[in-house]
Amino acid sequence: MQECVDDNKICFYMSERWWKPPVGILRLCHPLYLKMFIEFKQLSKSKYFHYLPIGPFAARDMALVTSMPSRVWAWGYFTAFPIIIPSMSESRGSDVTSILWVGRMIKLKRVDLLIKALAKIQNEGKKFKLTLVGNGSERKKLEKLAKKMLGASFYEFKEFIPADEVLSLMAQYDIYVLPSNAYEGWGAVVNEAMSVGCAVIASDKTGAGASLIEHSVNGFLFKSGSEDSLYDCLSELVYSKKLINDFSVKSRLSIKENWTPAIVAERFVQLSLSLINNEPSASFKGLLEAV
Repeated sequence: MQECVDDNKICFYMSERWWKPPVGILRLCHPLYLKMFIEFKQLSKSKYFHYLPIGPFAARDMALVTSMPSRVWAWGYFTAFPIIIPSMSESRGSDVTSILWVGRMIKLKRVDLLIKALAKIQNEGKKFKLTLVGNGSERKKLEKLAKKMLGASFYEFKEFIPADEVLSLMAQYDIYVLPSNAYEGWGAVVNEAMSVGCAVIASDKTGAGASLIEHSVNGFLFKSGSEDSLYDCLSELVYSKKLINDFSVKSRLSIKENWTPAIVAERFVQLSLSLINNEPSASFKGLLEAV
């Protein structure tokens, strides 16, 4: 990378956020991060060096390191867009609202928060079915918590499934929830769930949530770590099939128009050419928008 900068060639550097909580910028005390910091600081002085932060929090983290006016471009992770939505089961759109979570059952995923928020909705007499898919160090604790707080007919646990089966599974559900804390750099399940038309609720501290979801327009963002905030979002959706359907259409459309690999490639080429030719750089809302 240093060579291309020295040769006056446009260079791009991509990364997730450096200062993930709870450690944050104290990571600079580690020799590896200190070395990265010094190298990045030096490279950022070149007008040919551009940064692609994976999510808005990565951009904010890097702003603590150095200022790069007009050389930071909103970026993310991009998943294949299903032209034909995998066949939907009867569970989507039925009287019982279906809710899904898929992933590794570890603390940062905050699946416990989802169970606790749904317990309040169950106590209100509303019907739903939560499906938790995956394994991990927290699974036994989560099974005990669900058994304690939710009725047996309100939840189920399923084993890990291969990645190529995830979209077909998501297409069977009304709502997908990503309750992870800020240590979740992105969360590509949000891309996937939105691409098959799930109504998505995500933590406002996840990269995918903050980047892909416009609150109350194509999904919901809840305050990270807040059981009450997550409950409020779940309650609105569980009580409104119309809102679920509205989010379903808008979430799929927003991915199709702005976040597919093909769109990314096209826009990246346009940006690169404008920089090479020293022309005004194209900027797109959300993706490849100047930060």
